[in-house]
Parts: sequence; structure tokens; C-alpha cells
Amino acid sequence: MRARAAIALALSTAVGCHRQAGPTLPVAAPTTTAGGGSDEVLRARVDELRASVATGSVRFERVLSRGFLAPHGQVTSAIDVAAGECVSVVAVGSGAIRDLDAHFYDPSGDLVVEDVEPDAHPTVQLCATAPRRIYHALEAFDGQGAYAVVLFKSDRAGLEIVSRAMGGHPGASTGAAGGDAALERRVTSFRDGIARRGFQGYGDPRPVELEGAGGVLLPLQVSPDRCFTVAAFADDEASSLSLRVLDGDLDEVASDLQGGRDAALQFCPGAEGPLSVRVERRSGRGAVVLHAFSADAASVGGEGALWLGVRRGVGDQQTVREMSAAVEARLVAAQVVSPQAGAPVAPIPLLPGEVRSQAVAVPAGHCVMAIAGGAPRVGRVRLEAVEQSPPRVTDGLQRGTIAAVARCAPASAMATSLRVIAERGAGAVELRTSTFAAPAWSRPTALASTASALTMIGLADAGLRLAEPPRAVSWSAGGLATLSVDRGAGRCARVGVAADGDEAITLTLRDGNGAVVAVEEGVGTAAVRRCGAAAERLGVEARRATPGGAASEALWLRWESDGGAPGAPR
Repeated sequence: MRARAAIALALSTAVGCHRQAGPTLPVAAPTTTAGGGSDEVLRARVDELRASVATGSVRFERVLSRGFLAPHGQVTSAIDVAAGECVSVVAVGSGAIRDLDAHFYDPSGDLVVEDVEPDAHPTVQLCATAPRRIYHALEAFDGQGAYAVVLFKSDRAGLEIVSRAMGGHPGASTGAAGGDAALERRVTSFRDGIARRGFQGYGDPRPVELEGAGGVLLPLQVSPDRCFTVAAFADDEASSLSLRVLDGDLDEVASDLQGGRDAALQFCPGAEGPLSVRVERRSGRGAVVLHAFSADAASVGGEGALWLGVRRGVGDQQTVREMSAAVEARLVAAQVVSPQAGAPVAPIPLLPGEVRSQAVAVPAGHCVMAIAGGAPRVGRVRLEAVEQSPPRVTDGLQRGTIAAVARCAPASAMATSLRVIAERGAGAVELRTSTFAAPAWSRPTALASTASALTMIGLADAGLRLAEPPRAVSWSAGGLATLSVDRGAGRCARVGVAADGDEAITLTLRDGNGAVVAVEEGVGTAAVRRCGAAAERLGVEARRATPGGAASEALWLRWESDGGAPGAPR
């Protein structure tokens, strides 16, 4: 689900801050998928999605559209929402689509809400206080392939059920009936949105006395066990607000300087004490009201999980180091590497779309794991490993704002270049590398698969543990391989295949009765999972895209966990 900065834009827009031009609104006719394989993938995913949110307050309405999206292709669907009704629209894509974006627009083309996090299952939600028509626009931001868009209807409580099932941070608008709403309605909508993320009101709303352009300073008492949201709302459509939080030395702690009708920021203070909030209006007149909200810092995930405003750089790289250390800790827990400190590289400043390269030498018989990540405002970071002889580009796997890629050298040393790309935001990106001996289960003929497996292990969902060392996949002449897995009562099982980074893999998961319960497609890697209260024997089928051709040696990976669904859907 891309950067917190994008979520900030969605949330701000939902309360009337920014008005953005939407796409061309005539509704696109659903296309048809090419090939039964894609149809089976989408059917299985839709069935799995329906089962995961099955409850009395959430009802499956219909599949809005399904088809094929080319890179940056769009499809738009119209939705009529009754007064007092809430809708959740979930899009799912095949494994070849790495990133889908979803948006709600009103009939005038103004953006209502969006989900632009870096994943292939964007979710947008809306509750209507009056009958209205909205348009759902889906875009293939990265990759191409089959897709399906599913509509659920519910009450307000049902939004949280769908949100938990999908993970990430769905875009949500919980009030306005279209156009610029009254001040109180915008405040209510904003408050409802951040309440879903754990923030509750902190003190009373404060009217801000501003005569035309100018600014005012207000006190704010904070404590280090809480994270805070501060938002200012203007009554006048022509108002342009900026918002800052300042420490005792009047140094900036956090800010929102976009100049919209409303402004909002978030921060987690490092110490207890008084801070100051500066509200400034550059243009406009009329009432301005300031609201503060707070949440338990541990519950919301600390500063790294915030999405509104810009925070000063202190702690940004620490967050990246902690996330990178978690990847390395998973490799240690899987007995892939011995405990060691990764070699940090100085933070790399990147502009949106900018590319930086770092040369790395991989010693003979060793592997290198590279991890790149940026502050939340950087958003999606792409990481590639590039070799010249023979020519090869290996895409890293994504996990939120972290990307990782591994490369392994044969009997002779290998030179690779790590390429870091900031795809959306700007800011500092940290690149860390760890070098270690190739694991005992690797084979000289399967080094590409070993590298893919290392990346999958490092980025596995929290709460999963590798059940056994990776083992070789035995392909049939038709390009099919099978595996039986016993899932314990109250546990989750996840099975993956790591192959050469260029090889397309499709995994099909069947329950004890042979029914398909999950299908996943991927290039180089693919994984399926299932949780449940009762024990069962699962069947996993892996299929290569080019049966009969030269096959790289692939590896089975199997994880298990206690009950519950770790992490977000993949």
C-alpha cells in the first residue's frame, strides 16, 4: 500500500484540502483476460478475499471489473452509494503486477481518496451521508497483467474489518457528500480517518485568531510515550495555511508547508515538555480552528509509521537501520548467516526518479545481501543488482519502504553494481550490505535460486519462521512440481519457490479436499499461505512458464507460524 506522504495527500484531500484533477471519467468497459491461467488466479484470489471478510456487517456486492492492464494502463468504474452506506473497493492483481494504485473521484473530477502504497492490492473506502456517485480509477503503476476489482458494502464498522484483512493503510473517506464541505464536516471526516489509525482527540479544539495574513504561536505539552497529530482547518476556500511544531529553541520538529486550505502534521517527541505550534495564513480570511490528537507510540509503530507532514531528519536513518537489522535478524534466525553487523553506507540523497549506483565485490563462494530504505517521505525505493558479464539485471523484492536483493558468486569473485532508485518521494536513502559464506544448502549450479531464497527469507512476514532448510524442486517434463505440507491446528503455513530471477512461476495451493484456495504468480519468486483453526494437509503445485526448456534449479521454502495472519496480504 507507497509512501506515507501519498497517504497524507489522500487523507488531506478527503477533508477538502487539495483539489486535484482526475482522469477522464467515461467508464471503461471491462476487458477480458487472455488465457485460463489468469482467470483461475483471479477467481482464487477473489474467493479468498470474500472468505477473509465474511461477516454479517460486510457483504460482497459484485466484481466491478476484471481484465488485463498494460503498464500505466487505467480502468474506471462508476459506483452509486446510498445515504448512510459504506463501500470498500479492493483491487487484486496477478504476480506480474507489482504495484497497483486506486483512486475515488467525484463526478467533477476531484480526487476524494486514494491508496497509492507500493503493493498490488489497493483498497479505497468511503461512507456517504447523502446519495452520491463516485468513480473508482485503477492504474497499473509497476508491471502488467490480469486484475480484478471487487466491491463490498457495509456499515462503518465493516470498514475496519476489510482494512484489517487487507493490511497496509487503505485510503478512507468517512463523511463528505461531495464538493467542499462545511468546516465542521471536514474536521469530523479527518478525525474519523485518523481514529482508525489509533489517534484520539488531545485537548479541546482551539480557535485561531488570524486577521488576514499572519501567524500565531500556541503551546502544546507532549510526552515521549505518545505520538501526536496536529491539524489546522480554515473556513475560507481561499485560505492558504502552513503549520509548524517548534521546540524550545524554536527549531522545527515537524511541518506541513504545502499551503492548502487545511494543514496537518505528525511527530513522536523524544522527551517530555512544552512545544509550540505555529499556524500561519498566507492568504484568505475567516475562521481557523486547530485540533490536536495523540496515540500510544508503541501501538502506532513509532515515527516510522507516520504519514502526515514532514519531520526533521533526526531518527529517520535510525528507523531504516532498525528495519534493515530486522531483515538480517531473519537470516540469522534461519541459520543462514552468523550474527554480524551490516556495512552501512552514508545516506544517499535522492530526488524523485533519481538513480544512484554503488559498486560491490562478491567474494568467491560468498553471497551479498543488500538492503535499501528511506525515510517515510521517500516512499517506494527500488533496488537492482546489475552485472556486466554476462549482462544481467536482478530486481529486488519490496517490503514497504524497504527493498532487498541478494547475489551469490561461484568459484570466482563477481562484481555487481547496486542501483538505488527513488520512485516517488525525495530524501535520504540508506544502503546496507552484508557479506557471508554461501549457505550450506546452496549448490554451485543454483546460485541464482539461492539469492532469490535469501531475499525471500529476509523479507518474510513477521511471525513466520523457516520450518526447514530450503530444498531442491524436482520438475517434471511438463514443468510441474508438487509438495505436500501438514499445517498444524491454529497455525499458518507459507510455501514459496525461489528460482532464477528471470523465470516466471505460478503456485497453486489446494486444501485437503483438493479445492484451490490460493494462486500466486511471480517472476523468480512466488509464495502462497493459509491459516486455520483445524489441522489439514495442503497440496502445493508449482508450474514453470516454459516447460521443456532449460530450467534453473529452484528451491522450495516452507515457513510456519502460530495462529493469526502475519503481515499484510502479498
